[in-house]
Amino acid sequence: MKNKCPKCGFEYSEADIFCSRCGTKLSRISSDERSDKDVNFLKTKVDDLKYFYKDLRNKNNFSFNLRNRFLDSLALNIVICMIIVSIVLCGVMYFILNKHNSYKSELNYKNLTLNPANIPELKEPSSYDEFIENLKDVENFLLIYLKYSDDPTDKKERIFISYLNEMSKLPHITNENMQNNTCHIIKTASEAKYCATKLTRELKPVGVMAFSNYNTIYLFPDNKFIKNKYSKYLSSSLRDYISLIAKYNTPVGVGLDLYMKPKRLADKIYDFEKLFLFSDNSFVKEETEKILFEDFRRFIFTPSIYATTTHEMKKQFRDTYNYFIRTRKDSAFRPLIMSYLDKQRAYDEENFKNDYPYKIYKDSFDESVENNTFADIFAELRKNLFSKNSEYSFRYLYNSVQSCWLKYNSDYKAQVNDFIVSEPDNNNTIFIYNNMLSLVQELNISKFGKLFMLNGSLYVFNADKLSISKIIFNGRQFSLQNLSSQDVTSVFPGVEVINIDSYSNYNIYLNKDNKKASYIILSRYSNGYSDYVLSSLRGEIEGSYLPNMFSVNSNDDILIAFHDSGVNPEETSETSPTYKFIVRTRDNNNSSENSTKAEFAIYDNQTAQEEGKVEQKHQAQIMPKIPSKSDLEVELTNDLMQAPPSQNIEPPVDENDDNN
Repeated sequence: MKNKCPKCGFEYSEADIFCSRCGTKLSRISSDERSDKDVNFLKTKVDDLKYFYKDLRNKNNFSFNLRNRFLDSLALNIVICMIIVSIVLCGVMYFILNKHNSYKSELNYKNLTLNPANIPELKEPSSYDEFIENLKDVENFLLIYLKYSDDPTDKKERIFISYLNEMSKLPHITNENMQNNTCHIIKTASEAKYCATKLTRELKPVGVMAFSNYNTIYLFPDNKFIKNKYSKYLSSSLRDYISLIAKYNTPVGVGLDLYMKPKRLADKIYDFEKLFLFSDNSFVKEETEKILFEDFRRFIFTPSIYATTTHEMKKQFRDTYNYFIRTRKDSAFRPLIMSYLDKQRAYDEENFKNDYPYKIYKDSFDESVENNTFADIFAELRKNLFSKNSEYSFRYLYNSVQSCWLKYNSDYKAQVNDFIVSEPDNNNTIFIYNNMLSLVQELNISKFGKLFMLNGSLYVFNADKLSISKIIFNGRQFSLQNLSSQDVTSVFPGVEVINIDSYSNYNIYLNKDNKKASYIILSRYSNGYSDYVLSSLRGEIEGSYLPNMFSVNSNDDILIAFHDSGVNPEETSETSPTYKFIVRTRDNNNSSENSTKAEFAIYDNQTAQEEGKVEQKHQAQIMPKIPSKSDLEVELTNDLMQAPPSQNIEPPVDENDDNN
């Protein structure tokens, strides 16, 4: 390393004593000292460089940390935004789905109100699966009824109370009367407890709980489920009632068997008594009064059953009675409990009825739950909806005792043996209901069928085939019976039957003995007459409620056309032929002369009687009267219309003539 003057910095050699430039005296430094100095200098420079690089690195780290911090903050903001967007989207989707489900539920309710027969009915089940499906349908309809119905609040609450009453009958459903279940036969109490737990899980979606008692399993309503499902659609007073029964969700017991602890039962009695006294809802007061009677009866008489078997139960009730007397001083039951404690075993049912402060609902204390079968919750609603729609749906009522049909009247109270029949729907089906307006049968009729009632019987007129059927009841179901010509004559006394299948041409003479005569046009084998109408071409006729029936009240000749409504009655065609009838009186001389010269076949009573003998045969054996050849050559009179050419029909051959 070169030596430099400490004053001017001029380089000098080791031999110089003074600086050749500034004259400064130079110090002598040994090589060891110089090397140590150089090492210290280098260390200083290295340390400076370390600090420099460290400081530089710190600056870089700071900027790097800032960048990382920014990226982390950006990522966090993105995640937060995504969460917020997801929550908003979930809320929107929930709103849309809820709106869609609400729309579907409302549409379903409207469809059920238009077809009340589809409203579900609570039925006695034969298996747990059947019971779950049936109860689910009933509860779903009850929900949409409470939500969307325009009925008054008291009517809705009446139906809801009916639902609660039917749910209180659940204990009559046990494992012993249920088929196709693993818990049908239980031998031990542990098996019953296991099956009850299993059934509770299965019945939870429909708000039912299962409890075991020895080897029998009973069902009870889950009042918390009822509260969560229906309470927001009820009035405040009824909501308080639902909240109270949900608070004491554990069943009290079956019969006189107690499931609830005595002290909790005492608290329940007191709470229900307060609700009964202060509620302004008539339904709530009635239901709470029923519950008070049933629960307090168990509260008093259960110890008398257990007193002979366990002293612990007796002690629990005695302590509970004292607790009730000490803490419930404003209760009306307090004097009754004190009277019971005074008499103990001498206290009987008669004493209870005399001391009970409220209404007595049941005279028998031995009522069996097996007698409590389900009733139709929506029977009244279904009947009201049917009555509301009866103007276009209900028409007739059948009484199976008297075997007669009546016009339906919404004010009439249908009896057990009555059946109500609706008008045909778009699928040509009539629906038959029992007195509870539950659908019992669907009966299909013809496409152009029309119902009409006559003399206590109900008939179906088929306009397409010109036939008449009768609705009959065989004791089990309804069916259609086709009527023959003779049957139709008995249905319409004095009316002549014209069977147009028996004529070879479309021009027919009808001879009558009196001034007035009635006729009905029928066909056994043909069809396509749904659009046919009667038109008078000469003279006047009287129509009827059937388009194929008419009456004539004149001695003059009457010309009538039975034709397609879209065809001119003066004309005819192969696809839609026009039938023309000349109606004449027999004692009219002119008519008798013209009848032999016209191309009109004569239809009289004898022909009708002969046709009746062969009603079941497809080919008519009695042929119409065909004009002779000489008659065909005679021109028709001016007052008769030109008829279509007659068909060539060979008369039947008499076998006796061949033998001869």
